[in-house]
Amino acid sequence: MKAKDKQSTLIEQELIEKLMKNAKSTEQITPDNVHQIGNTVNRNLISDMIRSILLPGSCILGFPNLKELVDKSKAGEACLLLVEHYSNFDIPAIYELLDQAGEAGKEVAESLISIAGMKLTVENPVVRAFSEAYTRIVIYPSRSLKQYENTDQFEEEKKLSNNINRAALHNMIRAKHHGHIILVFPSGTRYREGDPSTKKGLPEIDSYLKSFDNVVFLGVAGSLLRVTDVMERDEVTPDAVILSASEVMSAKQFRQEARELGAKKGIADLKQFAADAVMQKLDEMHNIAQSERQKALAKLKA
Repeated sequence: MKAKDKQSTLIEQELIEKLMKNAKSTEQITPDNVHQIGNTVNRNLISDMIRSILLPGSCILGFPNLKELVDKSKAGEACLLLVEHYSNFDIPAIYELLDQAGEAGKEVAESLISIAGMKLTVENPVVRAFSEAYTRIVIYPSRSLKQYENTDQFEEEKKLSNNINRAALHNMIRAKHHGHIILVFPSGTRYREGDPSTKKGLPEIDSYLKSFDNVVFLGVAGSLLRVTDVMERDEVTPDAVILSASEVMSAKQFRQEARELGAKKGIADLKQFAADAVMQKLDEMHNIAQSERQKALAKLKA
């Protein structure tokens, strides 16, 4: 890859320029544009780059579980995909590995709609050009509102967040009953080594479990971006990426069992306890994926 400059994050400047040229989304999010259809031109450009840095051995473990999930989604059941989050290339890697899984994989990929925070859509035009390649529903995360507390802007921002999230909810409800799998990162942020708070599940994930029929947990081992404190400076890194999909589970039953266990333990915040259970399940899937990744890396060194 070319030497790093201030915005390319070690991604070839030529690709950045093409993505920016093709970018269609605006930096302003309103209730009318929260559902953003993926830019297929940019998606194809990104896929070419992802293929060039995915090392041999990259694959999806438990792919039949994803096929079962999309079949249930096509039958009208509300389906949720909960995914570990390590970098902004998690989504591109997932799509590429699904595409490599044949027609069934492409069917899963085309059904996905990601829930995305406003940060990826409004703050930086380069990041926005990447994120708009994939279909998403944009939300206003509750934590983003905190920066406005005790300011003159708070009431205005609170009203905006309510309107955006209400529109996002309506779009999600419509999508989940019309053949789309809703993809959510339960941590709401990329995991950063040494900061355990970035791997803590958000309590809002309890509400997702409550409102969906089925859930699959997707562990991710390997990352194509080396995360830094500044998102725009993340560095592209060739790697073997292994995804590990759990069996299809009842979302409501998973939630109920977690909350019942929390109640037995005297836990007051059952929403957070359910979110913690989600992260524990994702850790389990991560360990399976990581074991396979180590084997893939060992073969490359042999």
